[in-house]
Amino acid sequence: MTVTLQILYVIDLDAARQVLRAYMSLDIIWQDIRLAWDPEEFDGIPSMTVQCDSLWIPEDFMMNIIAIDEIHPDRFKQCKFYSNGTVKFEESYNADIQCSVNVANFPFDTQECNIQFATPSYEWYQVNPRGKLFTKYGPGPTSAVGNGEFLVKNVTMQEFPLNGNVSNDDIVLVIYFITIKREPSFYIYVITMPCFLLTFLSIVGCFWTTNVEERQLEKLAIALTSMMSMTTFVDMVSQQMPKTNHFPLLGTFVLICVFITSAACVVVVSMTEEYPVLGKTKTSDLIMRIYNALSM
Repeated sequence: MTVTLQILYVIDLDAARQVLRAYMSLDIIWQDIRLAWDPEEFDGIPSMTVQCDSLWIPEDFMMNIIAIDEIHPDRFKQCKFYSNGTVKFEESYNADIQCSVNVANFPFDTQECNIQFATPSYEWYQVNPRGKLFTKYGPGPTSAVGNGEFLVKNVTMQEFPLNGNVSNDDIVLVIYFITIKREPSFYIYVITMPCFLLTFLSIVGCFWTTNVEERQLEKLAIALTSMMSMTTFVDMVSQQMPKTNHFPLLGTFVLICVFITSAACVVVVSMTEEYPVLGKTKTSDLIMRIYNALSM
């Protein structure tokens, strides 16, 4: 039995649930000797097309699928079989695939998911699975397509060949490996840049003028407001990530910004100047001092 992945469209990758949602178009070819005939005895007919429910077709044999939705109903499924008993079955699915997500470099991360095909109801010597890739349209942007957030970088296939050392209890797998890369532009514009600007403006607001006691509350209000705003960014990052021991790179950046703003608050509170520095007084105050000195 040969399983050929013809089309792969990435719909979504839910990192929090570690599930890849994808559309797949498969060609499944097998040989059933009970359907063979001699074309010369039947007016040279080389092939026929019938409803698939009148033939034996393979079971749903994708191993790491959480949920699967068939695109076409049973009444529209057509199977084509040839005089030598070869049967060809084309099927399309929307599938939720288990995918272990590593978010250490989020949002500059690259993920690798896989789709596993096997025959759990048959022994290894009864079904000889084989895999192929993109034989109909060829490899390219029309065969493997990402969504707006992810790009499909590569799709490869690996077979576990049959040999005499395989026991009857083993399941032979055909695995398709899908490598996708995240587009970080959204997270840069929505989280990274605003967080950086808030931190920069907080530092400027805290240390631009003299740190006298009368102005401490104003400075602290600027810093604390920025910190409260950055907690929104932390919440956005946490909702996107799975609860694993790998902390995302973007989350580290946001926490560093929060730490810098917190350190600025501590400095404002602990290092108060009793009198303003002459170089940082207002222009009107400086002019008034010069006028008083000249009057004397």
